[in-house]
Amino acid sequence: MKEAWQIYVDKERTTIGTMCIAIEAERSSDRPTEQIVSDIKREVRARLGMSVEVECLQEGTLPRYEAKATRVLHRAERT
Repeated sequence: MKEAWQIYVDKERTTIGTMCIAIEAERSSDRPTEQIVSDIKREVRARLGMSVEVECLQEGTLPRYEAKATRVLHRAERT
């Protein structure tokens, strides 16, 4: 199965407010979702020096891309 991930940059007015990384947990994974989210947050913080939100979704939720595609998307302010 192709990997699936997406990064959402949420805009608040004219500046970037938050960044959210959406990933999928494999159905066969025995790791708790909270552990996966915690590990990704820690690694992003260690490598990029920034805090992010992480959404761990069910396998098959995110779009699959056949070719090179933009996986970093801007979203309007969320309520």
